[in-house]
Amino acid sequence: MNGVIKKSPMDFPITCTTGYRYGFGGHEKNDEVSGSGNNVDMGDRWLDTRLGRTSKPDAKSKQYPSVSPYAYALNNPIFYIDPDGKTVYVYGKDAQDATCELQKTTSLQLSYDSKKNQLTAMGKPQNDYDRALMQAILDPNVKVGLYTTSAQGYTSKDNTGPYPILIGGYEGSEVKEKSSSKEQFLADYASGNLQKVSEGTYKEYEVETTQLFNLEQAKAVENAGGEQSGRAAGHEILESFFGGVNAPGGDYNSSYKAAHNAALKVDPIAAGNKDENAIKTDAATNTKEYGWSVKGKFVKFSTKTDVEKNQFKK
Repeated sequence: MNGVIKKSPMDFPITCTTGYRYGFGGHEKNDEVSGSGNNVDMGDRWLDTRLGRTSKPDAKSKQYPSVSPYAYALNNPIFYIDPDGKTVYVYGKDAQDATCELQKTTSLQLSYDSKKNQLTAMGKPQNDYDRALMQAILDPNVKVGLYTTSAQGYTSKDNTGPYPILIGGYEGSEVKEKSSSKEQFLADYASGNLQKVSEGTYKEYEVETTQLFNLEQAKAVENAGGEQSGRAAGHEILESFFGGVNAPGGDYNSSYKAAHNAALKVDPIAAGNKDENAIKTDAATNTKEYGWSVKGKFVKFSTKTDVEKNQFKK
């Protein structure tokens, strides 16, 4: 053993991956503030990872007067997390491809968990479109469900239809009450979807949306020189999200138009696109056809028979 020195872990060089911007909890690092990895951007607050304290009071701190408003996760980050939402879910055979196309339209770093069907995002939004996507993903009150499908039609939840799927299909939302134990309530304390019923009694609510997305149709439009298919996916997510936020429990007739316009408002590229869905009748067969008008040219998606026979089912 003479001359042999046992090294501590600190004696070994640390290998760093240059350019990786994220630290504790998947939050973006603020290395300019207090050195490498010592501060992360949690969105509403910054967290000093050395102290486990934030630089700004928790907006929900009045619910917990016994806990410091500068604490992180009730001072118990092993048991609790400070919720970051993760409330956009993408389902169906084209979920991964839709996420990849969506990634091309935003500066956010997106990831998709195929086991949980869950879309997450990291990074700093660069424009209104990015900010709206981040809001949709992080909002704890609204669970957006984007269902990718190759179906051509759907029957609405109010049993009307069938309607054609024209890249997307708006199905509104449902408001669901969740049972909540004290432990679960504490774990969700910052979520914002909690209603105090009486002293010590709470009810927890969640808004779940349903939005359909046909990636094959979106790519057909893109290949014809129209809107990016990823931009179309982003629009469907935002349309569904704004519908859930502004009209919880609403359906197509009561909330689609406002949700659609809200999504266009935060996306000037989509708003400036003059292409639109189109319906025409084939003169030879007298058959109604559904599709998209791209720079004055008709891109056919389906016929009335397709819509009736090939309907979406969850």
